[in-house]
Amino acid sequence: MSAEAPPTSGALAVRQGYLGGPARTIQAVMVLAAALAAGYSAVFLVYDRHALAGLIGVDLVCMLALLGGVVLVRRGRQLQGALLVLTLVIVQIVVSTRYLGWESGVHLYLISGGALAILVFTDEQWVLRWLFGAGAAIVFVGCQFLLPSSRAFVDVSEASLSVMFTLNAVLTAVLTTSLAITTHVRAAQAWKQAADATMRAEYLANTDPLTGLPNRRPVLDVLEDLARPGSGAYCLAIADLDHFKRLNDTFGHQCGDRVLATVGRRLREQLRVSDTIGRWGGEEFIFVMPSVGIEDAVAMMERVRRVVADHVVPCAGHSHEIQISVGLADGLEDEMSHRVIKRADDALYEAKAGGRNQVRTRAIHDLAPGSDADRTLRAHLRARRVVPPMRGVGA
Repeated sequence: MSAEAPPTSGALAVRQGYLGGPARTIQAVMVLAAALAAGYSAVFLVYDRHALAGLIGVDLVCMLALLGGVVLVRRGRQLQGALLVLTLVIVQIVVSTRYLGWESGVHLYLISGGALAILVFTDEQWVLRWLFGAGAAIVFVGCQFLLPSSRAFVDVSEASLSVMFTLNAVLTAVLTTSLAITTHVRAAQAWKQAADATMRAEYLANTDPLTGLPNRRPVLDVLEDLARPGSGAYCLAIADLDHFKRLNDTFGHQCGDRVLATVGRRLREQLRVSDTIGRWGGEEFIFVMPSVGIEDAVAMMERVRRVVADHVVPCAGHSHEIQISVGLADGLEDEMSHRVIKRADDALYEAKAGGRNQVRTRAIHDLAPGSDADRTLRAHLRARRVVPPMRGVGA
């Protein structure tokens, strides 16, 4: 069985950021619950510490357990921390309601139980989300109908219960709103991280890692767009480093890689903003030049060839004189970009055969009259209602 492929850096970053969200939420909830327990313990001590001694003891134990849970989560025990905080909170609410009655409003915090379960558990823990969400709802109903103040352990005045209910209702509203905002923020962050990871993956898929230039796919996309009706004329060139195999065999692939990267950067610097250059494969580079005629494209490629030849490439204490051969062809809005590539490749072969370090062309008007290529081109242009290129006198 083949090993599972490791996640990409972008996907790993998204997953780490996502898992960090529940951990931070759990710690925040633990600190908040511990603070509430401490606050209520202080109030109960002042109100009637003898009658409420048992409830005060439960609150203090829960407070210490929650603070210990923060340490647990910080050590990577996220699931155990989530189970601890939700269990302690539910137990604390039930005990408090049993002592004071539902009129105190303590059980209102259970309304936020479902949202809290969504935040502290991950998608893989969806069973626990549903379990604690449903459990919070059931406990809320039980407290509401089974634990009135008339059956409470401690007799609390109606005025005190009214104040407690109002306070707990306000805190529940604040807590629920905070959880909703947190959910929204986490979702927005997850979408942004996913979008960034997608863009990064797309960049890596479309970019040659050695030269930083586009690879075949984006260059072909540009070429297909230029070949569509209404795009106008364009030119395409393929350049190949002369005697590159000899350089690789003599000086090693590390030196060859440095030459490719340096030449790629120099080639990119010589083109217009509207032009596209990519690594075609091996030691070949491809140029796509929109809105330019064959004569101007020849001048551009001659300049490129001279720049490469006039500037040596330093490498590990020595340097290399690099030359390139270039094949150039022009294209029309005829949806036949593959034929333009073929003519440019044929022109490159002629440049190699003719002595290298030169630019050769295979223009449309150079097609032999009556040849298969000429007849195919003209038939396609007539079908697309594109005016064929004019030939010179005597063609």
